[in-house]
Amino acid sequence: MLRIALLLLTLAAPAAAQTEPQAWEMRVAGIPIGVATLALTGGYRIDATARTIGAADLVRPYAYAARTTGTARGGRLSPAAYAQTERVRGEESRLALTLGPAPTVRAKDDPTLPSATLRGALDPLTALHLVLRDRPTAGACDLSVRFTDGVRMGTVALAPTSDPMRCAGTWRRVAGPPPADARERRRAAAFRLDLAPTPGGVRVAELSADAPIGRFRLIRR
Repeated sequence: MLRIALLLLTLAAPAAAQTEPQAWEMRVAGIPIGVATLALTGGYRIDATARTIGAADLVRPYAYAARTTGTARGGRLSPAAYAQTERVRGEESRLALTLGPAPTVRAKDDPTLPSATLRGALDPLTALHLVLRDRPTAGACDLSVRFTDGVRMGTVALAPTSDPMRCAGTWRRVAGPPPADARERRRAAAFRLDLAPTPGGVRVAELSADAPIGRFRLIRR
């Protein structure tokens, strides 16, 4: 479930447009299960963390940390390198992805996607930033991106709804193996963004999606 949430959190605005870290709370069926942060700093560096809290940390402890670096030119973000560390129930895995004309992947034990398949895809944190960033009201729900961690490939798309402060979202896994956890083997999921007005446009106040054990909510603090 947490992996799906991170992938969902899986166009580009100027890199300097949003530099304050975002803080989020994760809830399932109304129960807090984790916290997450996302920050875009400098010319183009995105840092993210996520970890379980409370009972969820006792049942299935999880921690995630990742960073993307790249360049920002003409208001566009061009990711160059992505690295993540993930710990599930005490087992740690590391992955590094270099993007560009000849993408490369370093992932222990996991089969990686061919370089030709990776070409042109964004990394997970850049996709996450594009979904959760503050943006102008006009076209707030217009987004379609392809992203990869080098092992799996996914797409995320937003579309407007009858409510101008709500976006309908879709995530799909289009290549690579599913997670080992059978409860997370869905290849597609729908989600929703609830927006809130800001002086310069709108921001994402909440991301929500149906989960096997109750509705998942990512709430901005």
